[in-house]
Amino acid sequence: MFDQSFHPQLSVFGNIFQHLMMYGMDKKAARKKTEEYLSLYNLSGVRKEKTSKLSLGMKQRLALILALIHEPDIVLLDESDLGMDIVNLNYLMETLKNLAAKNITIIVSSHNISNIVMLSDRVCLLSNGSIKCIEDIKKDNPDTARAYLENLFIENYSIRGT
Repeated sequence: MFDQSFHPQLSVFGNIFQHLMMYGMDKKAARKKTEEYLSLYNLSGVRKEKTSKLSLGMKQRLALILALIHEPDIVLLDESDLGMDIVNLNYLMETLKNLAAKNITIIVSSHNISNIVMLSDRVCLLSNGSIKCIEDIKKDNPDTARAYLENLFIENYSIRGT
């Protein structure tokens, strides 16, 4: 998710501030908004760190901030939960739930079925660029939903992955 999102030699503060400025915010407002993002995403303690020194989970959080700065109507996340510890994963889940509550469409690519169950209302399985199926997720029982998705995956993919 974060490979090209930010400049590795800038600080966490510098990356957020720079992005806000690129979207036309004046310096005073950009400083204030940067502080808000640092606080909201619990990155205040690493504000001066170069992003190249951050843990994978912190890089993911920073990348998410940068992806949301321009307040998009649709957010596309590719394996955004990859390498996250439980603390960072909780930040991601809460952020995505808050975005969904604001009627922002979120498209997530993930191999983590448990996270898909927590985040998704609908699932689309893809293979070789083709849609295999689109299904609604019933979340009454997370274990049942997880088993349903596992079976759906198995039914739609052969051993060769086609």
